Amino acid sequence: YRPAIQTLAELLLEANRDEEAYALLKNALASTESPLLIAQLILLCQELEKYDETLELLDQYQALAILTPTKPLESWINMMRARALYLSGRYEEALPCARKADIDYCTH
Repeated sequence: YRPAIQTLAELLLEANRDEEAYALLKNALASTESPLLIAQLILLCQELEKYDETLELLDQYQALAILTPTKPLESWINMMRARALYLSGRYEEALPCARKADIDYCTH
C-alpha cells in the first residue's frame, strides 16, 4: 500500500499535478503513520511553500523516528526545519536549527 501511494505521488508530481499528489499523501497519512510518507510530504510541502505544515510534519516525523535516531537523520530534520523557518521569515528560530544540522550528512 505505502509503496503504491509513494509511486503514484511521484507520477503525479512528474505530471505537474502537485496539488493532487499533496492530497493523496495527506489522505494516506490520515490512515497510517509512515515515516516514509511523512518525509515525502515534507519535501512536497517545502516545494509548495507550506512552511507551517512542513514544521508540523517534521515534529510528527521526529516523533516516529525517535525509535531509530541517527546522526544523518537528525541532521536532515534540523536542515529541513531551518529551511522552513528561514523561508517563512523566522530567522531567529532558523539559526539554531541550521547550526545543529551537519551539512556533510545532509549532502550525501
